[in-house]
Amino acid sequence: MLRFVAFLLCATAACAVIMPKIGFKLDEIKGKWYLIGFATDASWFVNHKDRVKMGLALLEPKSDGDLDVAYTKLE
Repeated sequence: MLRFVAFLLCATAACAVIMPKIGFKLDEIKGKWYLIGFATDASWFVNHKDRVKMGLALLEPKSDGDLDVAYTKLE
């Protein structure tokens, strides 16, 4: 039963449609973004936060409304 509930949760999350805030313009976030901070209590991050470097994300809006994201950490 627990597996079925987990499956339903995952299926619902995978099929969810997320609508942006009214007035949001995807093309205005295009470009290079330096990621200098994270807000999380994920155990993997908490255990490795002393070794995390600043990251760089490249955002490219697509004509179909999708967003290409490339991420790298700076050494």
